Amino acid sequence: MVAGILAMSVPANAGSGVAKIGQPAPDFAVDLVTGGRVSLADLKGQVVVLNLWATWCTPCKAEMPMLDEMQRKLTAHGVRIIGVVVEDNVAASRVRNVAKVLGYSVAMYMTHLNSYPTDGAVPTTYVIDRKGIVRIVQKGAYTRESFAAMIVPFVNEPAS
Repeated sequence: MVAGILAMSVPANAGSGVAKIGQPAPDFAVDLVTGGRVSLADLKGQVVVLNLWATWCTPCKAEMPMLDEMQRKLTAHGVRIIGVVVEDNVAASRVRNVAKVLGYSVAMYMTHLNSYPTDGAVPTTYVIDRKGIVRIVQKGAYTRESFAAMIVPFVNEPAS
């Protein structure tokens, strides 16, 4: 587990519907390309950044080094970044090769993916705070500066 996990329960109504700002995050589980499965419940007490991307997406690929850097810097502060490939027809080996060089988790499968819509825009990023509430939905890539400005307030928030 990532350092900084705080004991708390997932909101009772998590697990259904579509992710909406200010509402409990719908439940999900991802199958990591490096092996293992992680669910929203496993990440309780952490700031979760779900980055939905595609291998053909130039802005997605452009923000990957920044997300890698941010994960490495923020792991000790209870931040977990997960990149989820939203393409149906991509070779697992291709995604595994990308994941090998990144400091954040990469998944090719996510349960309840329809609860986190992209509306055809990738990258789409969802930020879930330590209490399990969806706080940000952004269509389009972050810059280092915009990501840092966005994430710092969530890092500084207590879990309860």
